[in-house]
This record gives sequence, C-alpha cells and structure tokens, in this order.
Amino acid sequence: MAAPKHDSGSFADRAHADLAPDGATGTDRATLEGFSEVSPAVAARGRLRFSVLERCVGDVDEFVRSHWGRAPMVHRTGTRFDDLLSAGVIVDLLELAARRPLFRMVRDGSTSPPSAYTRSVRMGGVWASDVADVDAISREFAAGATLVMQSLERWHPALRAFVAALSDETSHATQANAYLTPVGSTGLAAHRDGHDVLVLHVDGHKTWTVAGLPTVELGPGDVMYIPRGVRHSAATASQSSLHITIGITAVTGLDLVKRSLAGVAELQAPLPLGFARERTDHAASLAAALAAAVSTATNLDVDRFVDADVSADRRPAASALRAAFELDRMDDDTVIALRVDAGTRIDDGMVVVDLADRHLRMPMSAARAMEALQQRRSLSVRDLAGLNESSRLVLARRLVREGVVDVEPASPRSA
Repeated sequence: MAAPKHDSGSFADRAHADLAPDGATGTDRATLEGFSEVSPAVAARGRLRFSVLERCVGDVDEFVRSHWGRAPMVHRTGTRFDDLLSAGVIVDLLELAARRPLFRMVRDGSTSPPSAYTRSVRMGGVWASDVADVDAISREFAAGATLVMQSLERWHPALRAFVAALSDETSHATQANAYLTPVGSTGLAAHRDGHDVLVLHVDGHKTWTVAGLPTVELGPGDVMYIPRGVRHSAATASQSSLHITIGITAVTGLDLVKRSLAGVAELQAPLPLGFARERTDHAASLAAALAAAVSTATNLDVDRFVDADVSADRRPAASALRAAFELDRMDDDTVIALRVDAGTRIDDGMVVVDLADRHLRMPMSAARAMEALQQRRSLSVRDLAGLNESSRLVLARRLVREGVVDVEPASPRSA
C-alpha cells in the first residue's frame, strides 16, 4: 500500500504503511531488527543528560551530591556567557519600545519609581505610559541605579532556548532575569530568595557576600549556585557588571503529595463540628480521613503527576501560528532542527518519543528517521532515513506541529 499523499489523521494511529520505508510496501524488516533492542545512540539518550546544567556547574554528580538544595558553590567555567546576553542586546530590547514589567530599576535596595525612567508613547492609536525611556534609564544608571531585566526567557531567543533546555534537563521550572549594575553600586539589598538561583556572570566584576561562603568576586564565565533561603548580596567596585540570574522553582516531595491529595474526595469534606473538643467521639472520622490520605500517598501515580502537573509548568511553547504558516511550504529540501531534548525508545512495537509533558507514538518504520534526527540535531527532510518522500513529509510536519522541531530559515537562492 502506497504512502498517503496528504498529512491527515492521527499520526499515532497510522498503519505502518502510512510511514512506508523507502522503496518498500510494508514494514522494513531491517528497521524492526535494528531497533528490537534500542540502538546505542538512542540508549545513550535514554539516560539523563545534563549538558546545559554541566555548562553551569561542571561536575553534575558532585553538584547533586554536595550542593543541590544544600549549600552554595562557585564554579569557574573558563568560558563566557555572552552568547546568551550582552549589554547591547539589552539596549536593543529597550529601544524597541520595551514596556514594564520587562524592566525596572533599583538603587541601594529600593525600587525607583517607574515615572523616573518611562515615557508615554502612542501605539496603534492608544497611548502607552510604561514604555522604556532609554535616555532616562541612562541617567538613572549613571547615578547608580541597577537595571533589572525580568523574565528574559519570554523576550530573548537565546535565553528562551537556554532556559527551556535547563527546565527540560532538571524537571524544574526556570526563568531568567538580568542585572546591569554601574560602578560602585549595590542594586538589591541583602535578601533571601524563595527559589534556587544560578548566577551566570556575563561581563565586568561583582563582589558577592553569601551565607556559607567567603566573600567572592565573580567575573566573566563564573557561576554561583545559591540554594533557596540563603541570604546574599552583591556590589560592584571599579567596574560595571552584567549577570544573568536563573531562578529554579524546585518541585518538592511535599508539592507532589499536596497535589495528589487535593483530588481525594474524602479529604474535601469538613470535619465534624466540635471535632477538637470531643476528639473521642470523632476519632473514627478523623482516622478515616487520615487513612484516605495515607492510602493515596502510598499509591501515588508518579508518572501521572509528572505528565499532568509538573511537566505542564515547563512545557516549551510551540508556535501554532508558525507551524500553520510553514507546513504547506515544507518539502524534501526543508531543514528541520530539534528544539527540545526528546528521548526515543521502543515500546510494544512502536517508536515512542518522550517529551516533557507527553509521549508521541509512531510506527516502527520511523525508527531510523528519528535516530538520524537525534544524532544530527538538524537535517533536511530528505535525510530522514528509511522513509519515502511522502512519508518523510508526514513525519516532519507532525514533528513541527508538536513543537519537537523548528523549520530552519531557507538559504537565499542564487540568482
């Protein structure tokens, strides 16, 4: 049976012929045999990989063992982070009519009034009063105020990709702020954060005072990890400074239990009136409620919780608009690139792609194509191995719609 000409219906429910091996009319036996045991390349990806975290903290095993959630640390990477952000990028964002709350300014622990660094601009017939006034921001900066850029993962592509990858690796939600501090200044007062922090130092130097560490100066390429609740402060001396703060909102075991118990009907009913005054009379009701809680916690479906709750908080947003625009333009020469770190495995005769929030199932005939994609990270549709042209497009379009891959910009054609 020939491969279909159009991309329609549920990808997961298609027969093997819907992704027909190149030059074959049914399931390619070599493909099945080659993936009856997961290939070494795919098996390696099945193990936890921490390439982004490793860039930040070095030895991940040592970080987990000695520091994660426990103690602060400093790691000198010997490289730089200016591929993620620079002062020039910040200026560009501000000049492109950035609006609050993307940015704010603080000086010596106090937040400056927005009126000191914003202006009103007419946009589409409406006046917006919270637009960045770059000249005023420059004056405030020269007077000692720190410029704070907030939630940059929503605005800057490089940090968006970095934060998404870090969230995927760690299974915890992350976000990115940046702090541009002038010479001889303190931005925020000493404080404790309600989340874990990775400080990625981009430019200049800054002296940090962190509980549990000696006073330390960070320069370009240095990283500091600060656990939740650890008091810290920082100041510049003879150089201005730019650093990125990656906030990690860690999911705890208590979070998991609370979310699970929230769905137990027996625990939603109010306790009897007077239960605290006549505990003996209400002992059975209290015991039943506690027994329901213990039973639920003991039989907790961790996979369901992770898929439905935790992963939803860190799901990389796929652009439905971009996909809708690009799908009908795709052909064998289209270049696609992985946008998420998706593991591939074989389960019950199907190729399964494990994403942060869901699992994509596809026929075994897609195994070689998915391995090629994961090995090379970026390739043309024609290089999706083992499939004919029509089936390659079916697979590529589905991966675009699901947000697994992005379509790379086409190279300019010579005249």
